[in-house]
Amino acid sequence: MGGLCFANDSHEEHQTTRIRHHDRALLDLKRRRRDCGEYIKRMDEKLLETKTAALAAARQKNRAKAMVALKLKKMFEQTKSKSLGMLQMLESTIAEVEGAALNVDVHEALKTGDRVIRELRAQATLDEFQELYENLGQHDEVAEFIEKTVIGDEEYSNELKELENELANVAKSKDKRKSEIKDDMPAKRKKVEEPVALPS
Repeated sequence: MGGLCFANDSHEEHQTTRIRHHDRALLDLKRRRRDCGEYIKRMDEKLLETKTAALAAARQKNRAKAMVALKLKKMFEQTKSKSLGMLQMLESTIAEVEGAALNVDVHEALKTGDRVIRELRAQATLDEFQELYENLGQHDEVAEFIEKTVIGDEEYSNELKELENELANVAKSKDKRKSEIKDDMPAKRKKVEEPVALPS
């Protein structure tokens, strides 16, 4: 009777993917655990029935019938005990498969991570990083040179001020000449407008 927990099922060919194989194995184990649990419940029902039958036969003073019921009860107890052992093995196997599947998942994830790290390192080698660092250093040197020679040099700064003053003086000179021309214009107009005396 204990064989009911492990009925022979026809298995399909193994999947090529390990993750699917693990999932299939877990599904099969959990189904068998459920079947085994249901079988143990049926054994409990049979034990109750045989115990009730043995008590009834004893009340009726039917010794032979009571002995048969007690023998059946003993057989159901042994079957239940075996089924409980099988259930415990199933639980243990499920835990081991889940642990192994987790280890495989972690291993695959670590392999993927290692591959990605190697690919990223290949994209940025130490020599390339050193070259980039040197180029950035040259950019800093150029910026520092510009700051020192162009912005911070007093000689050029003074010369620039002189040019600005010269431009300002030229602008003032032009404004002054424009102003003088405007002031002179009405007088010239007046001369033009005065009548010229013709000789008689």
